[in-house]
Amino acid sequence: MVAADRSTRPPGTRDTRASEEAHRGRRRRIGASAALALTAAILSLQDGASSAATTASGCVASIKPAHGVPHDVAVWAQGRPVVGEGSLWTTRAALGVPPRRDDTGWLLKFPWLTRPNGLPRIDGRRLNGPGVFHYDVNRAYDARGAFNTSTLHFSTPGCWQVTGRYGSSSLRFRLRVGGG
Repeated sequence: MVAADRSTRPPGTRDTRASEEAHRGRRRRIGASAALALTAAILSLQDGASSAATTASGCVASIKPAHGVPHDVAVWAQGRPVVGEGSLWTTRAALGVPPRRDDTGWLLKFPWLTRPNGLPRIDGRRLNGPGVFHYDVNRAYDARGAFNTSTLHFSTPGCWQVTGRYGSSSLRFRLRVGGG
């Protein structure tokens, strides 16, 4: 399931991952119904997603929705607000979803629309202490076409900065993970 994995590691730790090329063959497509369900779940949070992830003590800056959104991006987002530019976009609602705790840290499912469709590169770093960031990203399809779903993995709670890149476009945001 891992298509690519970027990490921000504390000094002195080793990165033993296989090369990105070795991961290219492992990309999987998810079914249209699963892709539609993920997109619908994220978009349904638009009206009520005022969470701790968006209100914590100065970690998260307000990100305003984009104006002059291309038609294909608006169709993908079902007319709801989006953020991004050029070849990289996401829904504004996705920025308000808090990561959930699991046995290995905190996870966040996150949608990306790339134009033309391709897998974005995602980097993350903890701003208020050490931490390790990993991600995977996979192509998904639904009735509106192709987009990308990712799982962002944060090792520790705190204030994190995530940067997605595709083509010459980038999208950077901060989020509060856990109570840290």
